[in-house]
Amino acid sequence: MMRLVNFLTSLWGILTAAAVLFPGAAAILKLPIAVENSQIGALYPTFGSIIAAFSLLFLTAYQDKLSSLTLARNISTMAATLAIISLFTFVGIRIFALDIDYERRTIDTERNLLVQEGKIRGLILYSEKIYTPTALAPSETQSKRGDPWDLACLASFILMFSSLTVAFGSLGIHTYQKHRGVL
Repeated sequence: MMRLVNFLTSLWGILTAAAVLFPGAAAILKLPIAVENSQIGALYPTFGSIIAAFSLLFLTAYQDKLSSLTLARNISTMAATLAIISLFTFVGIRIFALDIDYERRTIDTERNLLVQEGKIRGLILYSEKIYTPTALAPSETQSKRGDPWDLACLASFILMFSSLTVAFGSLGIHTYQKHRGVL
């Protein structure tokens, strides 16, 4: 246990711990990770930290293979590239698919029907109003559901932090093994 603490106090260990702890810390600090009306907003910090911690556990299980500098660098480079791609995917989905507001109305005069469809920052709204000549008020049905793009955004968020953990952790474990021994 003391070896793990020594590893986590090194530069690579601090970066690895930051990648694991950032999603949870962001939730404590109330940073807006998820979209405003997200149905799965609580899963962002939870799954982000848990999956990143499991990826660190996975690295420590295969620490003997990370004694090769070439392999450690290759793993770190691939994971860092994947983290950057995931970051841009996360931001792109947030900007172009989730952080938008729009409304569309369709009027069907034959059936006296008004259909409203809309998207309000991660929430999809749908309502139908049927106008009948005998009724005083139109009959209305409404539904609200989460945006499927929110799942893709969550997946890219989780992938970003688990990839950062692998990128920092693989080089950190290699460096720690060379200077201090096995974790």
